[in-house]
Amino acid sequence: MLAVRKEKILVFDTETTGLPGGANGCSTLGHEILELAMIDGAGQLRLKEQFKPIRKKEWPEAQRIHGITPRMVQDKLSIQAFKDEIQKHIDYSELLVAYNLNFDYIFLREAGIAFSGKRYYDVMLEFAKRRSGGKSYGSRPYISLKKCAAYYGYDLSEAHDAEEDARATLHCFFRLQGGKV
Repeated sequence: MLAVRKEKILVFDTETTGLPGGANGCSTLGHEILELAMIDGAGQLRLKEQFKPIRKKEWPEAQRIHGITPRMVQDKLSIQAFKDEIQKHIDYSELLVAYNLNFDYIFLREAGIAFSGKRYYDVMLEFAKRRSGGKSYGSRPYISLKKCAAYYGYDLSEAHDAEEDARATLHCFFRLQGGKV
């Protein structure tokens, strides 16, 4: 098990106007974060917000996956209004955990969030090392969070809700570490 206190672990997930894909596992060009959830290693919700995108007006392909419509976010603030709060949570943490971390990381970095000096743990990549049968984007393996969660006994019936996905990721993270949740 990684030697980090639970409150210093930060698990995060985004829902975006774009979808994973492309040669490096991410297709972020011109896309934006619609929802972000952050929980600590003890399962305490640190942040859950929806954001109004600045550039995108519609995202039909992604909307079919997560159900976030333009109308749902039309009166929300942009992610820039939460940048300091998001940065505070990143800065406080010692270990950043996500599922398909590179995808979420790129979106947050493009929103102006700094990650210098942080340790990272990508649950998807670690799970893929232990299991096969997932598809890949270029050289990066891809196994859905729902499949990983089911393997570790977590019912992810609300997949593609940022908070639920972060909770499933935390569960899988601890199982990958050999610990009980």
